[in-house]
Amino acid sequence: MRHIPILLTTIGFVLWSAAFLAIYGLQATGCHLGWQVMPLFGTSFLRIALIALLMLSVVATLFVRRLPPPDSPPRSPQTSLPLGLRPGTLVRITLAAVMVITFHGVFWLKLC
Repeated sequence: MRHIPILLTTIGFVLWSAAFLAIYGLQATGCHLGWQVMPLFGTSFLRIALIALLMLSVVATLFVRRLPPPDSPPRSPQTSLPLGLRPGTLVRITLAAVMVITFHGVFWLKLC
């Protein structure tokens, strides 16, 4: 099986976009259904759901990775960055941090 490097690099951006749509879709649905007034663990059900979705998105972004085909040769040193990371891995780590920065409002902002 042959992998396309640009797809491996852009998977993080696709996951960020999916997280953006899912988080704001959940917020709109929760506000419409009144989940912001349903108490759960000292806060609202909507806030817990948004935080869980954010954490799930960050974990998915960090742990999605490409497994090399079983018959692939070992990678050469020229395909790695100075830290030993591949460019796609570095992009996914950066985007996981960007997700937390972008969506940190779910922890403290007014929900609706």
